[in-house]
Amino acid sequence: MRRLIVLILATFITLGAALFCLKTLEGLDVALVTFNSLPTWNDRNALGRTVKNSETAMFTRRENVPVTSEFGGYYFPAVYTCSGEFFELTGISRVSGRLLWDSDSENLAKFAVIDENLAAALFANKGCTGERITVGGQEFAVVGVCSAEDGIFSAVDEYAVYLPVDTQIMGSAHGGAILRAEDDIALAIALKNGIAIAGGTKSADNIKVRAAMWTMPAKLMFFALWVASAVMALFLALDYAKKFAVSAKTELESSYIRGYLKKHWIAVLMHILGLFVAIAAFWAGFMLVRFDFVLDADLIPRSLIDLGAWVQNLGLYLRERNAAQAVPLSMATKPVAYGILATICATGAVTSALALLRRAAKWVRAKM
Repeated sequence: MRRLIVLILATFITLGAALFCLKTLEGLDVALVTFNSLPTWNDRNALGRTVKNSETAMFTRRENVPVTSEFGGYYFPAVYTCSGEFFELTGISRVSGRLLWDSDSENLAKFAVIDENLAAALFANKGCTGERITVGGQEFAVVGVCSAEDGIFSAVDEYAVYLPVDTQIMGSAHGGAILRAEDDIALAIALKNGIAIAGGTKSADNIKVRAAMWTMPAKLMFFALWVASAVMALFLALDYAKKFAVSAKTELESSYIRGYLKKHWIAVLMHILGLFVAIAAFWAGFMLVRFDFVLDADLIPRSLIDLGAWVQNLGLYLRERNAAQAVPLSMATKPVAYGILATICATGAVTSALALLRRAAKWVRAKM
């Protein structure tokens, strides 16, 4: 009994963790582009024309910029200059006050948004909206506090400050853009051809495609679990049908089938109903575990049967994606981190679920 409880708990815990990771991966529906030079506010419209029907956000990122407040204490957070859409596309939410608006960039306003980690460090968790901070020697008014990064699996910035686009801050900087397009094919073509702003494209990372590929191992395991449960249910149904046929044949030898149906019509009706319920349940399960096969076009060789070309393309793909992190963003690290975790949790969930299925099948056979 204790082992059964452990198996049930293990199944639900690992299944819940795997589903959480899959939901996080499916929420990564953007692409990250880095440029050879820093994008400006005037590049915003050109970026929108490159990928039509898309949401776009430009940003720059600097590290080791000194930040302090009137209460003292020096910190060196990552400093971003960004347009208003940046927060929505990266999943950063408002904690208090407000986030940056596009009008802040248009007017070169001296406004800043800080994350909750820096707010706690500078202002000891007290209301800081309206307070002033110094970033790289320049003074800014804090207009809001936003959420910090989501944890150990994908955290890049311990502290972060967000300023309007075109704010001039000393320090080495990298620039880029985040895009979310309605047409995945148009986005892929734009990334392949390059975006001709800010000195041209330095690197392109279709995070949506990478995240979708990382969901496939876990989804494949869940599909395999569905197949195993369907096969197990089929064998149980065949065993039951054989035993039922033997008992029915014995009774039919002494009566006509019409009399048998009249006598056992409720049982026959329940068997038919049970069959339809089982088919509907497995069909619903199939609809839950089915998935689309996603593969980045850069991985596909000219000859699909050339195994060496597949391996070579995979090596080049991994090296390029690792080298593409010129602008470190937590959302770019999430596919790998959450994909590995989803695969591990799905493996645990499927393993414990199969053990439960075997115990259930053994119990059912004993009751036949």
